[in-house]
Amino acid sequence: MNQDKNLTCRDCSQEFVFTASEQDFYAEKGFENDPTRCPACRQARKQQNGGGNNYGGNSFGSNGS
Repeated sequence: MNQDKNLTCRDCSQEFVFTASEQDFYAEKGFENDPTRCPACRQARKQQNGGGNNYGGNSFGSNGS
């Protein structure tokens, strides 16, 4: 059974808790690595990248026309 882990964010260096339930979720999705960013930095990065899940929508050299 998983236990909460204290991790350090690679962007802001703040400590955050990777909860047991989050670890279970990651395992269900097949993710093998622990998160490297805190929830706030993950959200900021997701917004910076256009919300994630682009699936090739923004390829290099494409101007959308």
